Amino acid sequence: MHKHISANINDLKNLWHTVFGDAPSVIDTYFNIFYSPELTAAEFIDGKLAAAAYVMPAGDLVNADSREKCAHIYAVAVYPEYRGRGLGVSVTNRAVKLAKDAGCSAVILHPANESLFGYYEKHCGFQTCFYASKNTLPTDASEVPEADIVTYMSVRERFLENIPHVALSYDILDFFTKCGGKLYASENGCAAVEIYDETSYFREVLGNSSPLGSIPTGMIHGSAPFKNGWMGLTLE
Repeated sequence: MHKHISANINDLKNLWHTVFGDAPSVIDTYFNIFYSPELTAAEFIDGKLAAAAYVMPAGDLVNADSREKCAHIYAVAVYPEYRGRGLGVSVTNRAVKLAKDAGCSAVILHPANESLFGYYEKHCGFQTCFYASKNTLPTDASEVPEADIVTYMSVRERFLENIPHVALSYDILDFFTKCGGKLYASENGCAAVEIYDETSYFREVLGNSSPLGSIPTGMIHGSAPFKNGWMGLTLE
């Protein structure tokens, strides 16, 4: 039966790489920016690390005049041989508790695929409240200049001023760019883009039209304070 013990950093990195296949440089970047034992939930079976999840400080959840400290439950991983034992639920629930103990009253996550929305709602007490539309940037992306993090944050907040949203922290965007992401911003909109094998993947796009739509992108723990908000950058 599993029990709680302290996790070795190299074991955590090996689990992450096995489950997600991320390059060691990406994993190291996350650990350099965000890792803290107090913000890491881990489960063990027979003394071996079996599952882990991380609390990533995300910024603030903004809803009208309300601002709450926000945490993102990130990289929930279970070794394939230990799946089906409830460990994913266990580390997720423990990570939520760690986030709230750290003073984050808003706890969010981005399910890796659509089928997991129901899973997190049923087993972990999350509700879907973040949605997006497919196309939101009216300007050709090639015409939008590359921007630094501070400029991107400023433009992003302007386009989200009247929309419930996650106001991303500098560290989130720093992690994104250090992992190869590019930020673009102008008066007409902003975009966060990753490029793999010469193909561009838009992780967040904002323009003059509302970005909200019907595509579920994120969940919040407990009762949702709004029905449709903008989570934005999903860090896939």
